[in-house]
Amino acid sequence: VVDPETPQAIIKPIGRIEKGDLVVVGREGIKVMAPQRPRGKKGVFEFMGSDASSEKPLQTLIKSIAQEVREVKSRGGKIAVVGGPAIIHTGSGPVLARMIK
Repeated sequence: VVDPETPQAIIKPIGRIEKGDLVVVGREGIKVMAPQRPRGKKGVFEFMGSDASSEKPLQTLIKSIAQEVREVKSRGGKIAVVGGPAIIHTGSGPVLARMIK
């Protein structure tokens, strides 16, 4: 969404878009100057705290999550999955079902 008062665009969750918002559409896109990310170790699930999806290093992320699951299971812990529509939209339903079985 473009802010007409400043030369900036902001990320706004689709559910919060209001009548009159200037939404960027089309194939041209806009140039984004992303701020530097802080370096250092972060929790494996920290990516879930972001409001908007971004490209993530999926293979590394998947390996980290798998390792966390193994560690929890080895301690006798249980894993809860709080799934959303992305599981179906990405075609991951059968994969999740196999993991659960």
